[in-house]
Amino acid sequence: MVTEWVFGEPRVLALFVEFCACTALVIVAGTRLSRYGHWIGEVTGLGGAWIGVVFLAAATSLPELATAMSTVLAVGGVEGANLAFGDLFGSCAFNLLIIVLLDVLWRRRSALSAGQPGQLITASGGALMLGVAGVGLVTAHLSGLGEGGFAWVFSVVILVGYMVVVRLSYTYERAHPDQQDDVDQPSYTGSRSGLYARFAIAAAVIVASGLWLAKIGGALAVVEFRVGQSTVTLGESFVGTFFLAIATSMPEVVVTVAAFRIGAPNMALGNLFGSNVFNVAIIPVCDLAAGGRLFAQGSLRNLIPLCLAVVMTGVAMLGLAYRPRRERVWVTWDSVVLLAAYVLGMIVLFSSR
Repeated sequence: MVTEWVFGEPRVLALFVEFCACTALVIVAGTRLSRYGHWIGEVTGLGGAWIGVVFLAAATSLPELATAMSTVLAVGGVEGANLAFGDLFGSCAFNLLIIVLLDVLWRRRSALSAGQPGQLITASGGALMLGVAGVGLVTAHLSGLGEGGFAWVFSVVILVGYMVVVRLSYTYERAHPDQQDDVDQPSYTGSRSGLYARFAIAAAVIVASGLWLAKIGGALAVVEFRVGQSTVTLGESFVGTFFLAIATSMPEVVVTVAAFRIGAPNMALGNLFGSNVFNVAIIPVCDLAAGGRLFAQGSLRNLIPLCLAVVMTGVAMLGLAYRPRRERVWVTWDSVVLLAAYVLGMIVLFSSR
């Protein structure tokens, strides 16, 4: 049931204060988690790109995992499925928007031109996995497979796709050791057990924050804001794609910017593309929690952020292959297209609520 709240009402303001406080927790915990993840990769002898694709991607995507799972379990039904899909697909799009931020901050050259060709493996794998999710949504609604619980087949394909992408990325990095990042950061000198404990504590904070974000997002989705004589309802898909996606992607922002600053662009880009692959791989887990009916419960409106993420991935892949140069311009063409696509996608999604 929709609840009507005036925008200036204390309860509504309190929700936004909670949202900001929870986002701050995610940023702080995500910063520490990324540092611990890098050190874990260091003590285990893994390379920078592999750290980004697997360790940092999994670590910084814990908010998406916690938020998506909690919306499916706590909110449930159509509302929970839409929040979960919106969060995951919206996070994929927002992660690619971070490239624009890197392009603005990193003045030496284009952010994507610093990436090695191996990044195309993870980027293309993420796009294919998003495509499978999109086919699953359409098939579940048009063929009735979702009602019978058979749409889990798409979840299996997504899970297998994740393992293939991780394996291919690992194989490529081992075959091209000359493409490693030269990271300028002090080495870890403590015990491994202490490092793992710190990593676990930071991860727990992020999971708790993700659960909190899900609760806030569920409340915001059913609110009918009355501003003057007009009323606006955000809806589950928009809340998931915009509010939850941005908040749960804060660790990716912090980690990626920090990686570029220490001279590890491959680790940074690997974190972005790897996070997208991990986000899509969360769908099978949510589908299991939903009894194999997640695709049937999710609205076809979720195809909007999904298609947005696919288009933005395609632009990023073109940037990686073409390697645009910065010549007397503030940002390169790939960043302009990424920003325009994201803004247009948000307008379309909000207009279709």
